[in-house]
Amino acid sequence: MLPSSGASIRRFVAVAVLLVLVAAGVAFARAQPLSEAHTLARAVRLHHPLDEVWAAVLDLGAQPSWRSDLVAMERQPDVRGHEVWREVPRAGGPVTWETVETLPDRRLVRCVVDQDGPYGGCLTIEIIRRDDGAIVTIAEKFKVHSAFFRYTNTVYGRRARLDTFLTDLGRKFGEPAPRIADLPKDLRDPPKAAAEPVEGAPTEPVEGAPETQPTPLDPVAAGASAEEVGPSGAGPSGAGLSGAGPSPGATGPAGPRQLGPPEAPGNP
Repeated sequence: MLPSSGASIRRFVAVAVLLVLVAAGVAFARAQPLSEAHTLARAVRLHHPLDEVWAAVLDLGAQPSWRSDLVAMERQPDVRGHEVWREVPRAGGPVTWETVETLPDRRLVRCVVDQDGPYGGCLTIEIIRRDDGAIVTIAEKFKVHSAFFRYTNTVYGRRARLDTFLTDLGRKFGEPAPRIADLPKDLRDPPKAAAEPVEGAPTEPVEGAPETQPTPLDPVAAGASAEEVGPSGAGPSGAGLSGAGPSPGATGPAGPRQLGPPEAPGNP
């Protein structure tokens, strides 16, 4: 049902235009083609030992068992003493990669063998140790030669590919929904908030405030002599720590003995 008044119609049209613009922006972002010099990186934080994560990244032949985007990994003859693998993805054509750098527990760099094909470049995987696991970053840096490839592969689609790899890696280690971001620094733990004081808990002393001494329970701490305390630890007149009256068999004056300095003698 359309609004009847003029003001309502204008508001309705403004909201409709805004929704169309938002939808167009989202569609453009998803359809943004690749640039000729394409660079993209994504990172994930895993709560698993770094050496085990590295072993999974390095074992290229076993990756089809946990990567949902791969059909097969086929070993090819080495090139310049480097391992070469042909990836067969579920979507798109196969790509042959040469492992050009392996830094144990740190970095793996693989480059496209045919640098003069639709695109050339390298894929780098880096791992950073964290107390509770590791942060894995995967980055692709391509030179896209084919205009057809640039317009049939969008930035959104390439990001989704990298996220699929990182999500599958987390799922392999029992983390079905790991944290993924553009940069490793975005995966750091937020600063811990200061704990709120508990009601009734002691607070920090205020600078300049006079110090107060707690009332001691031990008569010796109050300045009484050993004779006044007695061998049983009772206070004057045989009173113990419980504040009870004179104990049976106690001798001496009925009233409590003064513990402070003696009074000055008065005039006779």
